[in-house]
Amino acid sequence: MEAEREKRAEITRADAERQATINRSQGERQEDINLSEGERQRLINEARGRATAISVVAGATAQATEKIAEAIREPGGDAAVRMRLAEQFIDTVSEISQKAQVSVVPLELANISGLFQGLGEITNSLPPTPTATTARAKPPAQRRGGDGPWASQPVD
Repeated sequence: MEAEREKRAEITRADAERQATINRSQGERQEDINLSEGERQRLINEARGRATAISVVAGATAQATEKIAEAIREPGGDAAVRMRLAEQFIDTVSEISQKAQVSVVPLELANISGLFQGLGEITNSLPPTPTATTARAKPPAQRRGGDGPWASQPVD
């Protein structure tokens, strides 16, 4: 009888160990599934966030482009655009020359008259806007009533 009890106890222990192994395995499997689903959801959330950011930037860019187009259509708008392009050109050349260890400057830009001639050619190569008139161009800061470098000049 005692041998039979020990045999039953051994079977019960073996069943308990087997069930414990199964339970551990199922728990580890569920943990892996949960981690995988969490990572998947994190990636989805990040992608949605990036998509929203791109959409917001695109909308703002479209609005800014519309406002620029409206400003260009105003009298003198094309001249203001040409002036702004010349300013950006000068700023870019200055920035490049400050960062570069060696400067290679076209011969026309080596003297100041060549610089202004080149800027004139650049700005004159732009097509005029259809509604532009011969009115004097007002800088953007003055048209907005801003405090830019032209704010001290009288407004026409």
